Formats: sequence, structure tokens, C-alpha cells
Amino acid sequence: RRGVCAGVGGGCVCGGGWGVDLRRGVSGVCGTRVRSEVGGLGGMLQEEYVLVWADAEGRMRGRDSVVAVNAQYPAGGRLQIAWETLLAEGEQVVSQVSVSDGVLRARPITFSTVQAGRILRQVEYWPDPFPPADWRKKWVDTLAP
Repeated sequence: RRGVCAGVGGGCVCGGGWGVDLRRGVSGVCGTRVRSEVGGLGGMLQEEYVLVWADAEGRMRGRDSVVAVNAQYPAGGRLQIAWETLLAEGEQVVSQVSVSDGVLRARPITFSTVQAGRILRQVEYWPDPFPPADWRKKWVDTLAP
């Protein structure tokens, strides 16, 4: 199975099957991204790949662009990725991960379209973290970074 951690540090997805096969493919490719081995990334993306950063109002077109961005990403340290959610149905995959490079800590959510075992399009949301409002603190636990 094919998979990829595409986007700057974020949403990992995988084309292919369900269940264990899907998870194996994703975790293997995410391990590649964690080790900063972006050379194989291009083979997992369609040539006409599009990445949309919806909250940053940015779009990147073409697999060469995303490979270059990942290769040049100014990480503050070793990239760590932990799975929180992975849902797949047909060609659509939704993922949420916790990602950190020792400086940046985020929980991006990625909506992906996979065709013929390669990612065609991704839309990523990188929400800005904020503490619970004072008025509701007595009901809310703070998540660990």
C-alpha cells in the first residue's frame, strides 16, 4: 500500500485498503517523514497534486513543489508525529495527528483524495491552539502538548 505524510509536517494519509493494511502503509510512510527522508515523497503524489492550507489561504500545486517545501522546512528539531484519528472510505481519507518538532506543536486535520494509490489533493487545517476560556475552566481539562 502507498501512503504519505504530505504538507509541512502534517496530515498523513494512505491510499489503498482498510484496517490493518491502511494503518501499516500510513505508519511506514509517516516514519519516512519523521526521519526527513522526503526523496521518496514525490512517488506517492500524483503529478498534478494540490495541497490547500485552508486557514492560511494558501495553495501549492504539483508534487515537485511539495517535495521542495518539505525538504526546506526549517524544523526546530526532530519531527514527532502521533496518530489521533484516521478514517477512510473509498478515495477519501481524513486524518488528525499531533505533530511537533520541539518548537511547533500542532494538531492538523487533513482531508485527502487518493486515486490509483497516489494522493491527488489534500486540504489541511492547522488550528491555532488556545487555552480554555476562564468561564468554563472548571469543566475543561487541558490537553497535554
